[in-house]
Amino acid sequence: MKQGFTLIELLVVVLIIGILSAVALPQYQKSVERSRSAEAITNGRVLLESTNRALDERPNEAPVTKDSLDVKISGGSWTGNNVYKTKDFTYTLQADGIQIVRALSGGSYTLKLYNNNAGANSGQRTCTPQGDEGRELCQTFVSAGFTVAGS
Repeated sequence: MKQGFTLIELLVVVLIIGILSAVALPQYQKSVERSRSAEAITNGRVLLESTNRALDERPNEAPVTKDSLDVKISGGSWTGNNVYKTKDFTYTLQADGIQIVRALSGGSYTLKLYNNNAGANSGQRTCTPQGDEGRELCQTFVSAGFTVAGS
């Protein structure tokens, strides 16, 4: 008697592997995106704290340029006086806080960290989604203290 696998058995195994990978791949991609967002939150907080210190020192002068910051962040480069780009995110210094944009294949999301100069929004954090993927990722930021805009 010969030992080995029949063609049907091999096809069943390949089919099972295909189904498992079809289920696992989207979950893996979501996990990777959530870990990338940690970069955005970390850099955003560093920039926000720096802008708040600048506002404490000079309350009548909005810290909207890199020269008004007392920190250096790494992983990207300044493309203008108020725009910092990394591989995955674009950070923009604005008069009322820090705006962080992430473009995705199925949409995008924009994080906004409001500084002490933002009036009623002072200290708030929002996530504004575009597209299904952006909406899904914004929901993951709720546990980090963000509110989802438009929901």
